[in-house]
Amino acid sequence: MKNLDIKNGISAVYGKFKNAGMVPHFHESYSIGIFTKGVYRYRSGSKDTTIKAGETRVVTPYELHETYAREWEYLHFDIEPNLLLNVVQDIEQNENILEPNILTTYKNKPIQTIGLELYNSLKNSEILEIERSFSEFTTTLLQSSHSLNLICNLSLDSIKLGRA
Repeated sequence: MKNLDIKNGISAVYGKFKNAGMVPHFHESYSIGIFTKGVYRYRSGSKDTTIKAGETRVVTPYELHETYAREWEYLHFDIEPNLLLNVVQDIEQNENILEPNILTTYKNKPIQTIGLELYNSLKNSEILEIERSFSEFTTTLLQSSHSLNLICNLSLDSIKLGRA
């Protein structure tokens, strides 16, 4: 597993997992997994979800989740909330948006292709290319979730944080 920590708030890793499971945990960032092989099964709240190769999963900051033992390969991004929020605010031209409302799963091939481009740019490119790839990736993610017309002002409340 190779970890890349680039551009103050974006980290990326490509990993292969066999019989891997993870106890309940949360991330302080958006956790975006683009699955390339195998089957990934996880629980978030009371909902079990199965993700297959070619699909993408998003876990929002402080969302308590656990992963069941399976075999999978995936490209994983951790994106700091302020970076994604900045993209949304730029697109919407609205500084009052507090958090993007995005889907948790996608079956969208362009997200995979653009995610791989972002990963490769993080490894090999200058900052302008990384910024271009990041912008294209996050814009595609938001457009695919129809988030650009569904964005709402949400904040992490004490109940959510308490559960986490």
